[in-house]
Formats: sequence, C-alpha cells, structure tokens
Amino acid sequence: MKVLIALEGLDNISRNALGAVLDRSWNTWSKFRVVSVFAPSDTVTAYTPALYSPSAYDAIAKAEHEEFTERQSQVADVVELLKKNLVAAEITGAVLTGDVSDKILEEADEWGADLIVCGTHGRQGIAKFFCGSIAEKIATQAKCSVEVVKMMTTDAA
Repeated sequence: MKVLIALEGLDNISRNALGAVLDRSWNTWSKFRVVSVFAPSDTVTAYTPALYSPSAYDAIAKAEHEEFTERQSQVADVVELLKKNLVAAEITGAVLTGDVSDKILEEADEWGADLIVCGTHGRQGIAKFFCGSIAEKIATQAKCSVEVVKMMTTDAA
C-alpha cells in the first residue's frame, strides 16, 4: 500500500489527517510519502519586479522563502514522526511548488499512490464558494482512493 499524506502545514487539519494514519495498523511493506505544497504568491510570479519598489519585492520574496523553508522543516518533522511510529515502513517527504490540488494529484499519479489522506476545513456554503475546496477536488479527481479527514469541532449542540 502506497499512502500519500497531504499536509497544509502543521495546523489542526493536518494533525487530524496525520492522526488518522497513525491510528491504524499498516502492512510492513506499506510506503508513505508526506507532501506539502507551496503556492507562490501571484504578486511575485504574475507581475514584474519593476512594478514594485525593490524593497517591497525583496520583502515578498523573503517571506515566500521563509514559508518554503518552514514547510520543508514541517515535512521533515512529520517524516521523522512517522519513522518512529511505523518502523518497518518506507517513508519519504517533499515540498512541491504550484497549485495545491493539482500538485497533490500529479504527485499521487507519478508516485503510484493507492491512497491519499488529506484534511479539510469542512467549509460549506458561501465560505466554500469563496475559499474553494482542495480536498473536494482531490476526492473527485484522484485516480486512487482518498480519505478526507474533517477537522474536529468542539461546538456543543
């Protein structure tokens, strides 16, 4: 079984998805790939630096570099956590760059994933319309099975 774990950083959504992986037994020949997708700001990629002062462009580029580096660190931490808990499994990780859902789907296809595990905010209505749903796109367009782990809420009914 090849399991692709898609992270959005180490927020509660990603922690829930990771917990879903750790809470079950896997075959010793299972392989895991942890991915996080960095989506560069359209501000830097769509416009030329000539439209901004050099200091503004540098600040944007620096912030994006820091975010990318943070994602690399988070993926490395999750890979180490999985290695401690799934001792016999082969575990790798990567930070990809581009559109989040497209890159996850591409990686799953190229790697030959049997299962994608991802988290979701569980937005509905107008919030979903404006924010979109990465998990929904992955679930409907993936060529393999997908497990979408909803963020747990603490609201009392």
